[in-house]
Amino acid sequence: MNYTILPNGASPYVAGASANYSARTAQRIDPNLSNPYTMNWNTTIQYQFKPDWLLELSYEGSAGVGLLEGWNINTVPFNISSDPNTLNTIFKSYQNYRPFPKFGEIDQWGNFGHSTYHAGTVKLTRRFSHGFTISSFYTRSKAIDNCDNDMVVAARLITTEVWRKPAPATI
Repeated sequence: MNYTILPNGASPYVAGASANYSARTAQRIDPNLSNPYTMNWNTTIQYQFKPDWLLELSYEGSAGVGLLEGWNINTVPFNISSDPNTLNTIFKSYQNYRPFPKFGEIDQWGNFGHSTYHAGTVKLTRRFSHGFTISSFYTRSKAIDNCDNDMVVAARLITTEVWRKPAPATI
């Protein structure tokens, strides 16, 4: 068997016309990668509406910017055809319609990831007096990222209280 040797000493991959290249993968890392970073911000307002009662409103947010994310750039374009017969043909021999048919997945890694988080909290507190204290929190939050297209909305209510038992009467 004879192999072609290129001037740089490499030998190109040799396969027959019916070879399936879908298991052959590659990765490309953006040469201009930068360090990702996060931003955080918050604000809180407190209001004492009675001597022992305090209302607190809070907002908290954060964002991840320039997060490292991989993306398969060797997929058949979504708008390649709207004809059902053509789409059926493509489905049967998908590999032949990739932009680089001699490769399966080609992952492009770059700084195009992003995430955000927002939360609001309402807190109501009665300071300890007359043997009783209570704190109640309600938080609603939302987290979104573009890596897995997840959006999580959560709500949580927590209440804590302390009641001091009166001392037993002495005889």
